[in-house]
Amino acid sequence: MVEVDENTVELHLQEATLIGPNILADVAPLPAIMPKEIAEEAGTASISEYIGTGPFQLEEWSIDQHVHLTRFEDYQSPEGEASGLAGEKEALVDEVFFNFITDASTRVNGITTGEYDIAFNLPLDSSDQIDASDGVEQFLSDGGIMAYVFNNDQGPLSDPTLRHAVNTAVNMNDALMSAYSDDRFYSLDPALANPNQSHWYSEAGSENYNQNDIEAAKTLVEQSEYAGEEVVILATSEVDNLYNIAIYTQQALEEIGLNASLSVYDWASFEEARDNPENFDLFVVDFAVRPTLHQYPFLSSESSYPGWTESDEIDEALKNITQASTIEDAQPYVDDLQLAVWDYLPISKIGNKQNFVAHRESIENYRDLIGPILWNVTKDE
Repeated sequence: MVEVDENTVELHLQEATLIGPNILADVAPLPAIMPKEIAEEAGTASISEYIGTGPFQLEEWSIDQHVHLTRFEDYQSPEGEASGLAGEKEALVDEVFFNFITDASTRVNGITTGEYDIAFNLPLDSSDQIDASDGVEQFLSDGGIMAYVFNNDQGPLSDPTLRHAVNTAVNMNDALMSAYSDDRFYSLDPALANPNQSHWYSEAGSENYNQNDIEAAKTLVEQSEYAGEEVVILATSEVDNLYNIAIYTQQALEEIGLNASLSVYDWASFEEARDNPENFDLFVVDFAVRPTLHQYPFLSSESSYPGWTESDEIDEALKNITQASTIEDAQPYVDDLQLAVWDYLPISKIGNKQNFVAHRESIENYRDLIGPILWNVTKDE
């Protein structure tokens, strides 16, 4: 990093990369700007003082209760039309409270009665109740992708032929319907990117998606090295949509002759168990929308993400995208990446999910981008 003047720095990289600006624009992890002394005092630990660059400032953080933000009166907004996280940002309300309400029914009751203005992580079966409530609107936003993650390191699914058998057998619509019960909350799609991510979106290899061909899958099982070993599906009872897909998947695998079983944990234990390749053969998980394909942890052979991908073809495609001069030049390599993923199957894409949010009709200009955007939002009293 090189200082140009008091308002400008230059980021110098060891080699050129097409995706640098995308990564800098990501909100998870966040490349936050803060006073130098705060960052230096924290070192590699968490910061203890929260001073950022936005139109709201932290007033209070009551652990397990709420976060209280207030309008930052001295904020100077950038110019330009608001778009994503860029452009004009104006705090149009005086205060914002993020209340931590762990009980789902309390969140539903709170939004329908007007106690809360916006509610997140609502149970999908509350959709009809919210629809019927006066003064409430539903808001759906891109929630990311649902996928089966395979154990490529060891066990029966380290055999790529058996991975293809599983991928060939599963009816992705049935899997998603078991999780969401309503096709408003999901969509069938073979791509790693979201459809509105036009730079990274590709349907190459889509003939391998949602085949739902039991007989072809049985043939692949016969052609594989499978000898009746237990196929362990890691699951968590604390996330209903993931658990329901796992139950459906066990039935689908049994239908093609696999000895499939569920290994069910709470969420914290699930995350710990999947770090050990001896504990599972596949699990179901969702991945948030990422600014670049490279940020999906299951792709690179250099990643330690559970599943342990080892594919020269995937690595080469990722490298070629990074080294392309322009987005247009990268398009053929995005196709190559899709083809390599469907060939190797580090994951099997199930579909896209929608985030389900509700807000009162008095809230205007609400948007969501991997979380709520509350600048430029008004509340009509």
